[in-house]
Amino acid sequence: MQRLKLHILTILLLLATPCRGQDVSAEQLSRVHLQRVPLYFGWEFEYESSLVTDDGETIELENVLVLDAPVARSSAVVRRLWIAKRENPGEPHLDDTQLMHRFAGWNGSEYRQYERNYLSSNTDGIKLGRGAIFASDRASYTDNYFDAMLTSGPHGVPQYVDVSGKVFDKHPLQFRVIGRGERLDVGTLKVEARQGAELLAEAELSDTAEKLLMWQVTYHNNQPVMQWEVTALGRFDDTLYPASGKMDREQVGDIRPLEYRFEVKNVSWNNRSVDEWFPQWPQGTAVIDQTDGAKQAVIPYPEDVSKRIVASKGMGAVSSFRSGRGLVFLLVNLCIVGAIGYFFIRRRRGAH
Repeated sequence: MQRLKLHILTILLLLATPCRGQDVSAEQLSRVHLQRVPLYFGWEFEYESSLVTDDGETIELENVLVLDAPVARSSAVVRRLWIAKRENPGEPHLDDTQLMHRFAGWNGSEYRQYERNYLSSNTDGIKLGRGAIFASDRASYTDNYFDAMLTSGPHGVPQYVDVSGKVFDKHPLQFRVIGRGERLDVGTLKVEARQGAELLAEAELSDTAEKLLMWQVTYHNNQPVMQWEVTALGRFDDTLYPASGKMDREQVGDIRPLEYRFEVKNVSWNNRSVDEWFPQWPQGTAVIDQTDGAKQAVIPYPEDVSKRIVASKGMGAVSSFRSGRGLVFLLVNLCIVGAIGYFFIRRRRGAH
């Protein structure tokens, strides 16, 4: 959840990102992502990503992202599923070469999320993986910057944060078209947003039906702090998508530096039904079901795996592990749009 907070802070920095004018109005530019996302309904992306954190750790993942139309016509909440798998880092009880690292998704009626706790990196006993079920979309797709690049407008705010295009209605950021260019053999619209003489953000959108975010830089005190760039394009069902790209973030205050890279390996049509939308909970997961009075359940390890854990961790930790006692669940419900508004207002006030 701490990473989610930091990511939201980053977006809010992006919120000092703007709108545009000329061929496309500022209002249209702030909503181009809402017209783009339905083009990918029914798609399933398979892609590899690498993320380098500020402490030098490199996290390499194999990902799946599915986007599909809302179940109810009156809903603007896109059905979404992100699955991330990671090479086994040396879990003492598992022989699998790849492990479920995280997943998060909304099937139209419930939201589920999962994050693995790695026994090989825990020195303070055994911790189960964490699962949760909610009755509404939590938009907790942190660290999936491919999704953000695929579904953002020039402001850099992903569609799952701004489902209605109204994030900037009360405090509009005015992007304007300043010219035309070309990237990866595709014509682009060059846009920028300013606050007085201060440059807040600049971007290039493909001058195509998709209005893809091809490149974007966010500034803080007129210094670049974040840059997104699509480095290759793909086409599926006669529709463009970012086939590879990167994001680089500098340290600003409590927001840490980050390097992210992705490469799409395959695109296909999604065949998941609503009832079979989510992966199975991995063994060794503690689940809180908020749709059923915060009911708690544990998906246990089989006996042979438990024995291997006993051998690797010692008997002292196992009694707590088997009973499920000693688990502390911390669920923080963040209002993303509220946070965005707070930081944007704070920035505006600081500018006066």
